[in-house]
Amino acid sequence: MVISHSAHYGGVAEESWDQFAGDLPWMNEGYPSSLSPWQVLHRARSSGKPYNVFAWNCEHFVNDCHGLRPTSPQMAATLLCAAVGIVVAARA
Repeated sequence: MVISHSAHYGGVAEESWDQFAGDLPWMNEGYPSSLSPWQVLHRARSSGKPYNVFAWNCEHFVNDCHGLRPTSPQMAATLLCAAVGIVVAARA
């Protein structure tokens, strides 16, 4: 089972690995915290924040569950690229 946080469910959901990953490739990126697995599970199941791609997406959720600062490097990179694109387009 996987505890996920996605736009598909609008928030936290427990689903089978097949439902979560489907046929898409995946990679184990390790265990990012010093919290016990039971603490992480409790934090994940207790999260009541609705999904928001900008303010509370899957990366924010994972970091928060592990007791880390809830950030989203992918969202920050996306917004930076969009800002650069706008500046370049405005100068053209």
